[in-house]
Amino acid sequence: REIRRVICAPPGHHMVAVDFGQLEARIIATLSRDPVLCKEIFEKYDIHGDWTDQLGMAFDRKQLKDKASRKHLRDYIKNMWTFPLFYGSVLESVASNLSSVFKKNISPMMLEPHYQAFWDKYRVVLDWQEKLEAFYWKRGYVETAFGFRRHEPMSKNEVINSPVQGTAGQLVMKAQANLSKAAYEEDKPQYQPVINMHDDLTFYLPEATVEEDIERVAKDMCFFNLDFLVVPLSVEVSIGPNWADQQEIGTFYSTDFGWKPPKS
Repeated sequence: REIRRVICAPPGHHMVAVDFGQLEARIIATLSRDPVLCKEIFEKYDIHGDWTDQLGMAFDRKQLKDKASRKHLRDYIKNMWTFPLFYGSVLESVASNLSSVFKKNISPMMLEPHYQAFWDKYRVVLDWQEKLEAFYWKRGYVETAFGFRRHEPMSKNEVINSPVQGTAGQLVMKAQANLSKAAYEEDKPQYQPVINMHDDLTFYLPEATVEEDIERVAKDMCFFNLDFLVVPLSVEVSIGPNWADQQEIGTFYSTDFGWKPPKS
């Protein structure tokens, strides 16, 4: 954080980070068309938080005792349970992950009811994973929603991961390109991102126009006329004087700008 604090907004500007929210989960819902996952995204349901509570109650209730420890546990559950399963991890692998999280031996047999409950709920995602593997073994490649292909050799996890993270990365690049074009054509250099970090674009926005600029950037980042998108995108906005000391001020959804899912 001390290193990030060195990167400051110019005089008369704010440093504004606009981060895609749950982008990979939204892409998984879009690619799999899982009705349960799609419904949860429309309802702004916290998938990671729900599994944090379920697994915490089962294996270590002390980690749910306060907001800070629960948030810390949620980060682990997100990265060692929810996304590993969505990316093809098997029961033995996530049992090993959670053993390190809860600092106790969690055997596959102990975890199996939760694992089964996860896939009973998201059965269509599991079906999509299996169809994706079959496609890969027949064709020798997988592709993103934009049509970009990755060819063999790939592991099972890479076969499932590549279309999701590839599509997510291309959405971020598309937003960046659109805003860069707007910066040039409209003579508003503040729309040119100064940093791209994972699913985040960061800007120097003038104090005088910061509110309207945030709304414009948010719209360009989460509103796309793309036929394959069946769930709304979202962006979380944080603002501050430098890259370290930023405060989250709100969330925008593509539905805020009139986006509607394509008719099936």
